[in-house]
Amino acid sequence: MEAAVDADVDGIVAECGGACACATCHAYIAEPWFARLPPLSDMEDAMLDSATGRRANSRLTCQIELTDELTGIEVHVADNGG
Repeated sequence: MEAAVDADVDGIVAECGGACACATCHAYIAEPWFARLPPLSDMEDAMLDSATGRRANSRLTCQIELTDELTGIEVHVADNGG
């Protein structure tokens, strides 16, 4: 989420600043990247329930810590109302 905001990526609103409290950084993670992410926390799962257009590969980008293993990750921004 922070990388997307810093790069002015359209659609990543990030109203809560990364606190996992708004779902305005909702995105779809492409395979095989989705399987490389840690599992959803209960809080992220609950926030995604309030997101428009939740899919099986939905994640909140504020909950994805970018590591060397995720270099090249493919993310598609959901319609986050921004």
